[in-house]
Amino acid sequence: AVHFEPGDRRIFSGGTEGVVRVWDASSGEQLLHFEPNCGEIWRLRRSPDGRTLGAACNDGSAWLWPDDDPSHGIALRGHRQRVWQLAFDVTGERVVTTSFDNDARVWSVADGSLLRRLSGHGETVWAATFTADGRIVTASEDNSLRVWPVDEDEPVLTLTGHSDAVTTLEISRDGRRLLSGSADSAVMLWHLDQLETAVDPLYRRLRRETILCTSVDWRIRELGEEPTEAAQAFAACEAFYGR
Repeated sequence: AVHFEPGDRRIFSGGTEGVVRVWDASSGEQLLHFEPNCGEIWRLRRSPDGRTLGAACNDGSAWLWPDDDPSHGIALRGHRQRVWQLAFDVTGERVVTTSFDNDARVWSVADGSLLRRLSGHGETVWAATFTADGRIVTASEDNSLRVWPVDEDEPVLTLTGHSDAVTTLEISRDGRRLLSGSADSAVMLWHLDQLETAVDPLYRRLRRETILCTSVDWRIRELGEEPTEAAQAFAACEAFYGR
């Protein structure tokens, strides 16, 4: 993984050795290094405010280092498989991680606490990004994108059109358009200001209060799932309906 700091003054690199290194872009001199002991480093990102460095790791964790302090790393733990990507919001206060466990998670940059779990994709979540208004867009191996609203009571919007895994996302500088790239060799352009959903508050409440997720015991008994698998499926269903 390689990432240029805004302004191109420094370069951040990480790889199979599990060490993050900081280089002077002009001289090539190594300035700092971080050792999170988390396996391969898959992605590096710098927060827009320039205060925090983030890394996505092979062991299912992600790491944050505020103020370039190697001794003050914050571990983000909760994913069950490799963390593939991470992205900061425009304020640098939140970071979203994506994983091979089919979830994305939103964390507080200040203390590393989990703010939200984004469950619903059927396969690996390859990419995620924040929109200017605080929504989150995720892209998955299941060929779809999902737009997660700021208000967790609002419905999640699913975008379809790609015929293969959606692997990359990019938002335009004006924050109004989104590009998605896919293994189907297509790039699609989405107008974010047209992706609005209006749902009556009563409907939202009825859906949350009246739709039942099948219990862990039922899934084990009737579907033959293992206890861990059943518990994860139940939790994902509950999270989808905001419970």
